[in-house]
Amino acid sequence: MKKNYIILFLTFALFYLPTAAQELKNIDSLYSNYFENTREIPFLHLNKTSFISGEEIWFQAYVLEQNSNKLHPTTSNLYVSVFDDQGILKQQQLVNIKNGIGNGNIAIDSSFTKRTYYLKASTNWMRNFKEDNAYTQKIKVVSSEKKEITNKSSQKNYFDFQLFPEGGHLIADAKNSIGLLIKDIDNNGVKIKKGVIKNRKGEIIGQFSNNDFGLSVKNIFVPKNEILTFEATLPSGKIIEKQTPFPKENGITINVKRFKEHFILNIITNKISLKVLNSKKYRIFVHNTRSFKNLYFTFNKKSTNYLLGLNKKDLPNGINIITVFNENNTPVLERLIYNEFNEDISEKINTNILKTTTDSLFVSISNNSNQKIKISTSFLPLKSKANNSKHTIKSAVLLKPYIKGNIENVSYYFSNNSNRLKNLDALLLTQGWSKYDWNSIFNSPPKTNFNFKNGIDITVKFNQSIKPEQTVLVFSGDNNIIKNIKPTNNTFILKNTFVKKNTNIEFTLKEKNIKYKITPALSFSRNRIYDVLNLDITDKKEMIELEPSKFKNYYNNVIVLDEVVVKTKTKHDNEVKGLASSFRFREPKDIIFPGSTLSDYIFFFAKEKSSTNHPLSGVFLNNEQITKENIYSPLFDIDLEEVRGVAYGNVPIGNGTLLYIYSYSRDELRKLNINSKFSRVNINVGFASAKEYYTPKYPSYSNEVYINYGAIFWKPNISIDSNNSMKFSIPINNQKEMKLFIEGITSKGNLISTQKIIATQLKI
Repeated sequence: MKKNYIILFLTFALFYLPTAAQELKNIDSLYSNYFENTREIPFLHLNKTSFISGEEIWFQAYVLEQNSNKLHPTTSNLYVSVFDDQGILKQQQLVNIKNGIGNGNIAIDSSFTKRTYYLKASTNWMRNFKEDNAYTQKIKVVSSEKKEITNKSSQKNYFDFQLFPEGGHLIADAKNSIGLLIKDIDNNGVKIKKGVIKNRKGEIIGQFSNNDFGLSVKNIFVPKNEILTFEATLPSGKIIEKQTPFPKENGITINVKRFKEHFILNIITNKISLKVLNSKKYRIFVHNTRSFKNLYFTFNKKSTNYLLGLNKKDLPNGINIITVFNENNTPVLERLIYNEFNEDISEKINTNILKTTTDSLFVSISNNSNQKIKISTSFLPLKSKANNSKHTIKSAVLLKPYIKGNIENVSYYFSNNSNRLKNLDALLLTQGWSKYDWNSIFNSPPKTNFNFKNGIDITVKFNQSIKPEQTVLVFSGDNNIIKNIKPTNNTFILKNTFVKKNTNIEFTLKEKNIKYKITPALSFSRNRIYDVLNLDITDKKEMIELEPSKFKNYYNNVIVLDEVVVKTKTKHDNEVKGLASSFRFREPKDIIFPGSTLSDYIFFFAKEKSSTNHPLSGVFLNNEQITKENIYSPLFDIDLEEVRGVAYGNVPIGNGTLLYIYSYSRDELRKLNINSKFSRVNINVGFASAKEYYTPKYPSYSNEVYINYGAIFWKPNISIDSNNSMKFSIPINNQKEMKLFIEGITSKGNLISTQKIIATQLKI
């Protein structure tokens, strides 16, 4: 029977696939135009979502391009904002994204006086689009200073019971598919004890059940003018009910079934509607913002069911939106489906314990796939309550950009559970129409009101005119800036810089071999964006849980380690001494001559050697080889007084000469009073500097608060080639077992999201 059914729908689908170029032009072109400009999808992998005051939020940012679902190659400016529970902006951080990835941290200091905050990550370019792809995540600050106990006895019996006809409405005298959703006051799904369906006479005509997320799908015949009542008995014995609306006498509905290799689309109508629909051609538009395809079928005066098939191999991975258009190109039905065929690379990421010591664990993360991976990892105590991420990278990229509502326990839908896709179908049915509104697609294509930001522009303005023979040397060791500039009048712009916040830029005015102090006024662009929090996502019905009774003693004794900065002596002297004994050395006093620069000296040296048997064949600056093209760049247009010395000698094999140049560090220049000719300007804006992760010093690793809310380790920026591994050590913190959360992406765009449990082999 099943075999005949498949043959039937395939034959039907082939029969109803005519090309209608004139009809296609309108919808196709408008759709393509609406999604012409690519959208960014940011995702933050947080080390956890609940924090003890004094800790830090550690995160790795991933920014993907929606058209390819791969890491965005050109995004550079990601704005990470913190809002309080009233939507008031508390702080904003600018994170530098390189090849789709960046990382950072936010200190939970004494200014975090509320219990709940929201983290949002977005870009300036995203503001051009009506659909919100911004990343948002609620975070909690665990504190004994405020013990909130909310008595919600008046609301504990509140339940939300909703019915969702598949396609958006019910059709009379036809079999309809109805999605059901039951949630409690905390927006969590409720599994019922039993469910019955009654007609207007109170007669039971059917039964239903639901899953742990409060979801179910029921197929039932709905007579004309009939109102059905769905009654659900809750675990407490309480009965709640929901009635269907009056079914439409005319129209169509849809039912989608998932099979092994296909999706079966059943377009359903009734006999009354056929009188109007006969001979009318409808379009099924299958799309996902990146691509689309068209299927056509024509109603006849006999059939109330029209079957069409979609081969899963012909559909993109992830969400596909099925929109049915009538003969006037008006959308009348919509349904979301999820297609899955990509290999799950997450299963090929393994962890192994290599060695255990008293206080450390040596771990290996292996990549057994044929793709390079980039991941971030968070280690928490096994029983931790501190990680309640709203999304994984999979759901943030594959589900969130297309649906309007929230998803409970989103990781379940990407687990190994055998029923997950069936339950995901039920979830998508209850989501209704997609996030992309057809009225906007037809009438309001996005306008480029906000530019794609790349770095920060710094406008430098002097209070005096710069003479034609003068130049301005701009130097910043913190930001790798060395520029020798001839300003137009008294102003110039440093474009697309990636200066870090709270660093310095130094300026000096040069005229021949003389330097003068000059202090400019600086202004910055692109360092901030105006951002707001959508208050609809905040938890207005949140139940406040009691903090552990032992928390106060713990909190008062928490000590967070300061960042440790290790300083070492310069290696230049040792590097010079380590060269071959045949190398010759010159002191600064022997190579400085009036008005000379590094490039002048290299040119002079090359000319000096050109007539010998050992011409200049290689130049090294602080042991880094520089190319021929870079020798005469502004990088080397600096005075030789900023050079500590040079060394040169013959190539061990061949007839060339190698020239080694050793420049002073900024600190050494300062000691030589060279910087007395520089004016220093502090930059109080710019990109945040990502710190090296440090583990807070907790007073107890067996305390209830640490077990529930503490952190063990955070490891971002992990890059592992195919069939390779990475090894590193982490603290044990007296834990017998710990949970590892991994998020990331492969070089081909396969998303990685998995959890591992590690047994430390520690005897406690």
